[in-house]
Amino acid sequence: MGELRYNPVTKKWAVISPERGTHRNSYITNDTITSMPCPFCDKDGGINKKLRSIFTINLPESSCPALIVTPNKYPVMGIEGSLNRKAYGIYDKMASIGAHEVIIDSFRHGIDISGYTEDELNNLFTAFKCRIADLEKDIRFRYVAAFKNIGAEAGENIHHPHSQILAMSVIPSIVEEYMNKAVDYYKEKERCIYCDIINQEKQCKERIIFENYEFIAFAPYASENPFEISIYPKQHEYCFSNISESSIRQLADITHEIFRRLAQVLACPALTLALRLAPYKNNRPDYNGYMKYLKDAFHWHIDIRPVAAKLTTSSWAANICINPVSPEDAAKHLREVNQL
Repeated sequence: MGELRYNPVTKKWAVISPERGTHRNSYITNDTITSMPCPFCDKDGGINKKLRSIFTINLPESSCPALIVTPNKYPVMGIEGSLNRKAYGIYDKMASIGAHEVIIDSFRHGIDISGYTEDELNNLFTAFKCRIADLEKDIRFRYVAAFKNIGAEAGENIHHPHSQILAMSVIPSIVEEYMNKAVDYYKEKERCIYCDIINQEKQCKERIIFENYEFIAFAPYASENPFEISIYPKQHEYCFSNISESSIRQLADITHEIFRRLAQVLACPALTLALRLAPYKNNRPDYNGYMKYLKDAFHWHIDIRPVAAKLTTSSWAANICINPVSPEDAAKHLREVNQL
């Protein structure tokens, strides 16, 4: 099992996981990846039924799986054991305890963002909801990350549609920072900062790309990446696990529409889709800190970041984002897809 090590300068935890260095996809090229046998496919063209299933959704009127959640064969964190917190000189460390799961969200090998159906996205968000809620029952876990990488340039190392869930025993420092800022805003104004952002975008309109009855998609005002997109519930929603079946269908609808437009404008780019979630509140000793206000201060959402430009040296070295496409232009191009 690996370790979690704490950097007292940056206040960030790092996962030291030597076992993953033995994973054959860790250092190989994209050409090698695409030529490998797919571990998620069976010989009949469906999802590999030999995979250990934690959660399954079957195809309509069939016993064949449309989606399977399975433990990651090369987990970043292990689910067995105790945290075993220790000091190491001026440093801190603990066992790398968590859960690392893979969601095989389509039986169709090799599709890009233009190939996803609304039903497949509906199944994916249903799986996210069910697994996030189930993992919350383990009081060792403080945060869960749920994300999808599509395309090798976005970090996909198996060319079969899949997503990942990573439950961890620490809250990432960037999440702590976002939570504290949202709570500070709420304490000052008694309003959710994300609800105010949505209202501002509705008034401005030029960065809105698409909306349906329950959700809105827009290019963030200070987008850090070209064609970056955020999807928010229009009504204040703190906990993704509370989402209803009808809302999941609406979320699948707007995500499918965004994928369709990105596929046309950027020729099916690689991208990362990430659910932005609040930390788990189960039995937390700091409940009277920012946790106390999260229900009113935080608003879950989705961030989609296409790989549309390479990171510049100054972006990496100076830790400042340089975006060559204004969010207004990005939104305009995506709004006009139907007119092309």
